[in-house]
Amino acid sequence: MGNTHLKAIKKKKQVKMSQDTQRTYFRAEFQSMGDVLGDGRLNKQEFTRLVSLLGLPDAATSAEVLWNKTAKQEGGKMRIEEYCDLMADPAVDSKTDMWRKLFAKFDTDGSGYASRQDVIEGLENIGIPVNDEMKAKIKAMDSDRDGRIYYGDFLKMQLLKK
Repeated sequence: MGNTHLKAIKKKKQVKMSQDTQRTYFRAEFQSMGDVLGDGRLNKQEFTRLVSLLGLPDAATSAEVLWNKTAKQEGGKMRIEEYCDLMADPAVDSKTDMWRKLFAKFDTDGSGYASRQDVIEGLENIGIPVNDEMKAKIKAMDSDRDGRIYYGDFLKMQLLKK
């Protein structure tokens, strides 16, 4: 999805997320995009990369400030709950929530999953044409082939262009 489509999405009606859904999305970000080393914690470099991918303005400087706000009791690394608590701050969430808000339009039950059909219909409802190439990308996001797309896989496809 290009910037033109993302600007159109911002103009559409926003979905209000429950705290549980929001935390589900934060966990998916941490696990699928942040924890590159796979050790269950984020180092400063992983955290900076993640918030940059999520669109945090002036990411390097802003990430430094945010990083310094957390206790990081795990040997200088951020645990998943610390990440969730930090991201839940409205000042941080409002600067990094574009992808969460978009996916929430497809995720009808707030589980962190959306059916492939809900994604197709959701994109069409916000004015994004879904051609065969787009359908192939949506299918590729269904990594376990169960007919559902996990928010983490959605992020990988959008942000890493895999």
